[in-house]
Amino acid sequence: MAMTWAAGSCKAACDARTARLNSGFLRLYSAGAVLLAELTFGATAFGAGTNASPSVATANAIGQDPSANASGTAATFSLYQSDGTTLEGSGTVTATGGGGDIEILSTAIVALQPVTITADMVGQTIG
Repeated sequence: MAMTWAAGSCKAACDARTARLNSGFLRLYSAGAVLLAELTFGATAFGAGTNASPSVATANAIGQDPSANASGTAATFSLYQSDGTTLEGSGTVTATGGGGDIEILSTAIVALQPVTITADMVGQTIG
């Protein structure tokens, strides 16, 4: 039997986890692990988690990368704390409707062009 968590406990865990991304980074990589773009989270990266199990928090505005590092197809992402070195999480990237952990309008990234994520990014935690 799986352990269950109270909604308040899930919210507290979600809020603690997402706070670790305040002023942090969202990096997009190709399947070959080439860094394509680096976007920034605001000083408060996510709104408060829901009081539910699982708790869900939605990202606040994510700053654009004004000049992509390289051209390629975004396949994975990593989330880093504000120090730029402490990894908090990672996952897959697909175009909208593709089922990735992050879905973006286009996975085609062009070097020296701006990269923006405008859709909601949701972080989930223990539930």
